[in-house]
Amino acid sequence: MKSPPLLLALSVACAAVFTLFVARPIAGDWPVLLKVTSIVLLMLLGFRIHWALGMALAFSAIGDWLLGVRRLGSLAEQSLFLFGLGAFLIAHLFYIGLFQKDRALPEFRRNPGRIAAAVAILLAMGGVLILLFPNLGPLLVPVVVYAGVLCSMGISAQMAGLNNSYAAIGALLFIASDASIAIAKFHGAFPGDRLFIWITYYLAQWLILRGFQTNSNSD
Repeated sequence: MKSPPLLLALSVACAAVFTLFVARPIAGDWPVLLKVTSIVLLMLLGFRIHWALGMALAFSAIGDWLLGVRRLGSLAEQSLFLFGLGAFLIAHLFYIGLFQKDRALPEFRRNPGRIAAAVAILLAMGGVLILLFPNLGPLLVPVVVYAGVLCSMGISAQMAGLNNSYAAIGALLFIASDASIAIAKFHGAFPGDRLFIWITYYLAQWLILRGFQTNSNSD
């Protein structure tokens, strides 16, 4: 079929154009439409593979919109951040369900690389939370809850019984992106943070999609 390659090409094109605006920010919120569109196009591909994969990408797109605008009606930045966090938390729950459906615990136990990745996820997330703890204030509980779900998603990806490593790598990139968002927001921006956050995030979503797509094609 020609539609899936076209959808992917359009998604990559939107992502590439959005990257230009990330590298050189402009006034206004309209570039976030490119970001959202790039994920919505992946979502359409996701629904062709599994409804839960499509839902994970749909809630990711909603989260992108909420985190990407400065104000939405009466909602200001902090409220939008919390709602965006909630949308991504739901997305991760869908991902966890998908990874658990294909879980292969014996294979995971025999794979030192996957075990090391799971341990690294726990250590890295613990380190980030310790670093950010003094600055979280009233957002401590939602951030810790989100971090727990994010860790579960990442570890579930390492335990999944897919016939490839795309999704496992994608989950690690997702964690790197989200951890960088938290560090930039609560601890302080670092050089190239916006570009790093966006590129790792888009690659994460694409790799997870690719992992399930490849696994589905081989069944």
